[in-house]
Order: sequence, then C-alpha cells, then structure tokens
Amino acid sequence: ELPINADGTPGALRGIVEHDCAALGGADGLTRQADGSFLVAVNRQDKLVRVDADGTTTDVLVGGELDFPASLGESGDATYVTNFALNRASAGESSQPGLLRLRR
Repeated sequence: ELPINADGTPGALRGIVEHDCAALGGADGLTRQADGSFLVAVNRQDKLVRVDADGTTTDVLVGGELDFPASLGESGDATYVTNFALNRASAGESSQPGLLRLRR
C-alpha cells in the first residue's frame, strides 16, 4: 500500500501481506473487490485467495476447474479467471487452459 500525502507526495510504503509463501506462493494476477479486499490468483497452488485490508488471507476456491490460474478481471456480477495450465501441461498431464467465470 502506498498512501498519498495531502501535498501529493508518496507516503511510506506498507506491505499488506509479506512473506507468506504458504498462502500466496505463486501469486500472479489480482483484482480489487467492491469491499476493498483483493482476489489473488495463486497459480502454483491452483487456488484463488482473498486478501483483506488487514492482511488476512482466505482460500476462496482451491483446485477443481482451476489449472494454474493467472489473470483476473471483473465485469458486472462476475470475476473472470484465465487458466494458464502450465504445471499439468509441463508434466504431460491433461491440462485445462481456458477462461472461467465466477459469479458473485
């Protein structure tokens, strides 16, 4: 987080979540939610994680149709997630590249 001071200069940089490889190892794309939290695609772990303003992390979706999720985007009442499918494809396994729609 980089606050902007009243005079327009940057304030002190503050990490929201730092050094949490268990929760965010492989973090790739993210999008800000209406409530101020972030939804993060954690590709190496095939999951989506919610990060609250206080740094609390919560797994939102793990495995299933996720296959090395990468980019996230918002449109209307949905979040879109791309599956880069790198790990499974590199291992010679059946992979699922594509675009997923998550309704809120």
